[in-house]
Amino acid sequence: MNPKIFSSDINVQKCVKQVGGNQFNLVLVAAARAREIAKTRYIAQKNNLELKFPTKTITQALHNIENPE
Repeated sequence: MNPKIFSSDINVQKCVKQVGGNQFNLVLVAAARAREIAKTRYIAQKNNLELKFPTKTITQALHNIENPE
């Protein structure tokens, strides 16, 4: 796993730039991505009860926006 995921250092200006330069758009995109991550995590935990996730969904969503892959 990528060790950068565990840090909470998020460059908000870079995230804003990635979504078009508007903080409101960042909020909308991050919320939608966090919901997608939450659904995926729910399904994964339903199949494996011992599975744990080190970060919150919104933090993971912002990392995904900051560093799209």
